[in-house]
Amino acid sequence: MKTLSHLLLFLKNPLLRFIELISTLSILGQTAAFSQSVSATYGLGDIPTSLGRYDPSCNGSSTILSVPLPMGGPWRVDSISISYLMAAQGDGLGSHQRSIVRCQNTDQTESSVTYGSGGAGNHLYTRTGVDIANNIYPGGATIQFEMRAWRTNLGTDCSTTYNRINNFSWTITVYYSEFSSSAIGGSGGASVFSFWSC
Repeated sequence: MKTLSHLLLFLKNPLLRFIELISTLSILGQTAAFSQSVSATYGLGDIPTSLGRYDPSCNGSSTILSVPLPMGGPWRVDSISISYLMAAQGDGLGSHQRSIVRCQNTDQTESSVTYGSGGAGNHLYTRTGVDIANNIYPGGATIQFEMRAWRTNLGTDCSTTYNRINNFSWTITVYYSEFSSSAIGGSGGASVFSFWSC
């Protein structure tokens, strides 16, 4: 009966309805304000693959995708999404393709290698909810990612002949929200933000 009485009072009282509407709009506004994203795409050329295993002289630290966070902050990175096209050509196959992404700032790599499948042509790879960059960053920080890619067959060295990652296809979107330094207390917050400012 108490619930019914409250409902009847709410329906009869315009002031209560107005307050409820303002509260709802405020919550929605906060969600929109603090849920943000920024994207970047690699555009320095096709990324080659090494044969048989990851070779740091072929890609990795030499194929960096940098995603700058906006000024302001500090920002809490909640997740990233990854998307890219790998081309299999000549006698190369999609099933020969292997790839994994690493975040330099956190020194974290994806938990598992992505295995390709299929035959020749362009193969799209997408992953969402990836947590390798999750941490607190100061405003203006740049988050740097490495693409590590190789093939299981054909050729003898690092090349784009049989399998490669197409230029302008590798995109990372970083999802972040505003973070209050008071949540980790005083000067301790400053040291954390400095640590992740590379």
